[in-house]
Amino acid sequence: MADETAVQYFNSYRLFLRKKEHVTFTPTTLIAAPIRPVLANNGVKFGISAKGDGYAYLNFSLPSLDGETPKPTNIKCSYRKYYNNGTPRKSCYLDGLTIVEDTNKKGTYTCKYSINGNHPQTATLKECFIRMSVRNTAWMKKHVEGTLTAADGPIQASYFDFYVDLSLGVSEEPIHNLTKADVFGKKSLRSFYNSAYPETKDLGLQTASAEAFLCPVDKPHNLMGIDLGQRNPFAYCVKDNNGKLIANGHLDGVSGDNYKTYIDFGNNCEVLIRIIKETKNYLYGDDEAFDMENFTKLGINYENYIKYLNTKRSLVNVDDQSKNQTHTMRMDKEWVIKECMWQLRGQYTTLNVARYDNPDWCQSLYWIDAIYRFIDLQKTFHNFGSYYDHKA
Repeated sequence: MADETAVQYFNSYRLFLRKKEHVTFTPTTLIAAPIRPVLANNGVKFGISAKGDGYAYLNFSLPSLDGETPKPTNIKCSYRKYYNNGTPRKSCYLDGLTIVEDTNKKGTYTCKYSINGNHPQTATLKECFIRMSVRNTAWMKKHVEGTLTAADGPIQASYFDFYVDLSLGVSEEPIHNLTKADVFGKKSLRSFYNSAYPETKDLGLQTASAEAFLCPVDKPHNLMGIDLGQRNPFAYCVKDNNGKLIANGHLDGVSGDNYKTYIDFGNNCEVLIRIIKETKNYLYGDDEAFDMENFTKLGINYENYIKYLNTKRSLVNVDDQSKNQTHTMRMDKEWVIKECMWQLRGQYTTLNVARYDNPDWCQSLYWIDAIYRFIDLQKTFHNFGSYYDHKA
């Protein structure tokens, strides 16, 4: 949302200067703190509409300031992202968005859209927020400090990005006659199957459980248990809600070749984990720490890598590990491991997007296994040289 009228309105009412620092886990400056008026029936009343043309139309009147009469503000908001050349992106979370106010006229709106054009959704909107991101921080800093000069020029909409955050209460359609509450609620399938079954033993002092251990959802459903394993084929077992065995066995390959790319991705993560761990050992003085085969698998030049590490051995303090500086390598662009991490992150994104065209649950098992390996890689990299990465 970038609107000259809205910017002038916020500025004339000194909302830019009334920004407050707020509680957060990291320090927040006055400039970084967001302007976030709440638009709701019990706050700043607003109206919003959309007709599926890529824009939402928002109108509201902010509270008066210093006795001035508030003026209505009308803003045209785009909910589709664009490339720098002005071309709209193909994917859009709120694709085909339509917003209609409920007949009771109490500030509740019904939103209908389709996630990337494939997943129709219906959601209820009762409130939203305006959020500002500063682009021209130098101008804004002077504005807050009151040191603007004529050379700095007037305020412009291009100095800011405005966003409208929609708080959508999504209505989930039942899947196989199971609602979201059936699966994830307080008395749901997940809570039941995550509970321990009270085993009864004839010890003479036990009393019978006052409450029967029965599944709170009596709708027919199947339950699958999976042993992902690491080297052996995946094992699975499927039973219905009455405990009757539906299927079991080992999964060794599936239709299509996508799962092979998941296996390759997971293996590359494992190889990079080994190189990172071997790097630590080498920096601590183990000249034979590396397995040359790992470098071949990832296409890393071994000789150049050793030359680089030899310049970093001074970062290690064997006598006092609290003085180690090896963690600084994580920010060093010359460390080829950072390049490998970047490539694997990109590969992860590509594989994840491709899964929209291949929703077979059998393929998903291999994808889950690859994700776990990718998570382990992230932990290994980000812990490198930290307190959690001391040499045993």
